[in-house]
Amino acid sequence: MTKLTSISLLITIALILSLIEKMFPIFLFVPGAKLGLCNLVTLIAIYLFKNKRDVFKIIFIRVILSSFFGTNISSLIYSITGALLSFLAMSFVKSKSSSIIYISIIGAITHNIAQMVVAAIILENIYLIFYLPCLIIVAIISGFFVGAVAKHTLYYLPLGLKEME
Repeated sequence: MTKLTSISLLITIALILSLIEKMFPIFLFVPGAKLGLCNLVTLIAIYLFKNKRDVFKIIFIRVILSSFFGTNISSLIYSITGALLSFLAMSFVKSKSSSIIYISIIGAITHNIAQMVVAAIILENIYLIFYLPCLIIVAIISGFFVGAVAKHTLYYLPLGLKEME
């Protein structure tokens, strides 16, 4: 499978996961909290591609395309900020050779922090930060789940897909 095909397939999977996540909200008692299924694709891509620019392309295209599925410009700003900062955090932690579940949890927490900071700036309301502890608890739970799924997915991937140039 070529790198372009792999990138296209991962973007498609992320878009499908995004649509599924929008249809079935998991954390009903924590407004705005989601499982973060798209981060599953980001996490797998971090392990598949040596060139982190390819992972960046997957994230950027996924966020732009998913914004066409019923979101507004502020959602796009929140999504792109959270996705890119969590990608940077996960890449940094991975370079220190941590477990994939820990990397996923760090990514989920970073994603929530980035989105809350952007929301506080856009809405000019610093008190939104007090909502962060609830989101961090959800991030730990969802990050653990996504990391466990990514770990098992990577284990069962064909050898030809592991570590693309």
